[in-house]
Amino acid sequence: KEREQIFMAQKDSKTKKRKKGKSKWVPKQFENLERVGQTWRSLNKHVSGETLLQHFGIRAGEFGNWTNNLERQTSLDQTYDAFCDLAYILGIDDTSVSLPGLSCGSLAIAYGSRGRGDAVAHYEPLREVINLTKLRGAGSLGHEWAHALDHLIGQKNECRGLATESQYYGIPSLVTVMNVIYFKKDGSTHTNYYENSIQFDKSYSKHGQGYWSSSCELFARAFACYLTDKFKEKGYKNDFLNGHSDTYVSVNKKGEQIYAYP
Repeated sequence: KEREQIFMAQKDSKTKKRKKGKSKWVPKQFENLERVGQTWRSLNKHVSGETLLQHFGIRAGEFGNWTNNLERQTSLDQTYDAFCDLAYILGIDDTSVSLPGLSCGSLAIAYGSRGRGDAVAHYEPLREVINLTKLRGAGSLGHEWAHALDHLIGQKNECRGLATESQYYGIPSLVTVMNVIYFKKDGSTHTNYYENSIQFDKSYSKHGQGYWSSSCELFARAFACYLTDKFKEKGYKNDFLNGHSDTYVSVNKKGEQIYAYP
């Protein structure tokens, strides 16, 4: 499709009321976004929205009405660096970051224009777009990209929706990944990751029942941790991309820490 409405303003949606009885999990907000790695932008120059779209093959992008010029420019620069880091760490071409082959052609990206209440970020399978809630979405890009990858895997294997939420048993590599997420080496005992995610479901509300222990969220948080490990191997760090990969820590009624990540 032609990129006619690039980064056009959209109105923010109204915040939904949270359910009674459970508190809302709020990830940490970064005072400073740390990044260690190669310099991808020449002399750290700012990038335009059109440059971001063309370089990675992203289908379209948009800003919400309530994003100011500084937030917009920071989001563009941080996203450009994050996607370059992602491509480098995964060993893929920059254009592959946009996941060409999705039903709409490739990914789209939005900043503060398609909010879901107080969610910091989300992926919309219907429109194949990642939304970051202004700079509050910093730290979640890798997680949401994993949902998009999950969606592409599902489409390539004729699944309905995300592969992890469908009958993925005909996808051997994904079966292997999900088995490692759910079960310890004995094959019958659940991992601490899965058990602790169930504990998070009991303590926090998040888009309905079973959010934390759902297969797609387990996959996305595990992928974010995978990125963190790969970054550490190279001496890299990118808080904007996956800074939340180690922040999902809570305390149960016994005073014990529980971790909703691998």
